[in-house]
Amino acid sequence: MEKKIIFEGNNFITTKLIGEGGFGKVYLGKTKDTNQICAIKEIDLNKNKERREKMIRELQIMKKIKHKNCIELFFIEPKDYQNVDLIYVVMEYCDLGDLNGYLRTKSSISLEEVKEIFGQIVLGLKYLSQKRIVHRDLKPKNILLQSNNNSKFGYTIKLADFGFARKIPKDDLEKSLEMEIQIGTPLYVAPEIFVNQSYSLKVDLWSLGAILYELITGNPLIQYLSIKQIMFEFQNSTNKSLPDSYLEKVPKECHDLVERLLTVDPNLRITREELYKHPFISEKLNELIGDSNTKGIDQNSKKLIGIAKIDSQSDENDDNFLSFSKGDEVEIIEIDGKMGIGKLNGKKGEIFINDFDIKEN
Repeated sequence: MEKKIIFEGNNFITTKLIGEGGFGKVYLGKTKDTNQICAIKEIDLNKNKERREKMIRELQIMKKIKHKNCIELFFIEPKDYQNVDLIYVVMEYCDLGDLNGYLRTKSSISLEEVKEIFGQIVLGLKYLSQKRIVHRDLKPKNILLQSNNNSKFGYTIKLADFGFARKIPKDDLEKSLEMEIQIGTPLYVAPEIFVNQSYSLKVDLWSLGAILYELITGNPLIQYLSIKQIMFEFQNSTNKSLPDSYLEKVPKECHDLVERLLTVDPNLRITREELYKHPFISEKLNELIGDSNTKGIDQNSKKLIGIAKIDSQSDENDDNFLSFSKGDEVEIIEIDGKMGIGKLNGKKGEIFINDFDIKEN
């Protein structure tokens, strides 16, 4: 039976109310042009000036993001959303809810699944850092799960909620920047934001450490309720680590990474590049990058569009599944409606699948 339409916009229809909060309502629906299932946020920007500025800033950041481990913004209605009061934000729908809810349904998860979840979060953060975006509110409730039958554990991790995110100047990626005191959820916020009211991309690494701690132990790193108590803890505390009871339960590499992520002094905290190469997670990252969007693909469905030659070197910092050198030959291909490129004279079998625009001259 066809679902009842609640209301429709120019390019979407809604079929069910699935959430409601201070920002507005969330509906389940689908896009008109592709019939893609989506989540539609109805947001009233007229409630207060601060809300309007915060939401517009979030949408401007979301429009720059396109990565498999970040929630994708499809479009906004109306297009001139900055000049109206009621807007509709149409984005990916994550049917399995958030990581907080997922963890609450399990008494514990295996170390293998810890690495799977953590690795996907790291890849999402790596992409954001390449865009010079600091999330500032990374926590289990802002990490969503979307069904994926081709994935080892049946889901893909998506970073979401960029309401506190900021763009960092190009030359200040590792420097602390003085910003407004507005912060995310206290239990996952880095100490330097409380103490110095400043931050760099390293604040997300602390939050990442707090999430890894929770994935392993099943409990939040910090369980105080008041900001005053948390500030006291940070000002009078050494670096955090896993409980002694986990000394024999997880490998030493895991203990080391938790401690290096949860280092109170941001100058001594692990760097992004050190994280990507850390022995606890590096192998999983390589596996996720190599397998991303290629597992389970029926090669008979691959449509060859043409052959091209790369005319410039790819950026080594790009989070591509393949790196390219000048002169490399590639296949331009289409698989399951997505455009991508496959390397001909490189590593056999690897394919970089992602949507990209093809512009006609």
